[in-house]
Amino acid sequence: METCTIGQICEATKGVLLRGSMDTEVTGICIDSRVVQPGDLFVPIIGERVDAHRFIPDVFAKGAAASFTSQFDSLPEEAKVLIGVNDTEEALQMLGAWYRRQFDI
Repeated sequence: METCTIGQICEATKGVLLRGSMDTEVTGICIDSRVVQPGDLFVPIIGERVDAHRFIPDVFAKGAAASFTSQFDSLPEEAKVLIGVNDTEEALQMLGAWYRRQFDI
């Protein structure tokens, strides 16, 4: 993935920056908290059994650059950069569509 900024991600997803800087750079995207890499944007998916929002503190401990969240009632203190969105899966799709438009393929 080409590096992009939180500002670009917010614009692409209609997300709201809840914490952090618009200039923060993201180098990858991850939906699995167990394999997150430094610089990744974490996308917590709400599944049938598990709500991945509970892993947001863990991904920041592993070096994630940012995370989406659709839960605004309690923001984890560990979170350096949080982007508020209505639906994390929809935001991921919007980001993917925006990213693809950046290239002449």
